[in-house]
Amino acid sequence: MQVIKAIDARKELGLIVQTMKECTGVGKTILVNKYINHLPMFKIEQAIGYSSTQTKTKQRAALIEFANHYAAHGRDLRIMK
Repeated sequence: MQVIKAIDARKELGLIVQTMKECTGVGKTILVNKYINHLPMFKIEQAIGYSSTQTKTKQRAALIEFANHYAAHGRDLRIMK
């Protein structure tokens, strides 16, 4: 049972990474650097040339884009209001 859970977790992680890479532009850069490369936000801000506020706005948009792509894989994280 434990082995099956580990295999499922690895598959899900692979899907998450693939989904992040499906995102576009600056959003993709933010997500990959934050969640895969584990860079602090100030390093990401320096890399993309945006202020902290602009980066947070871009990150929110990137997370929405990620959720939309992830939903296309059958994993819907979106909350509709």
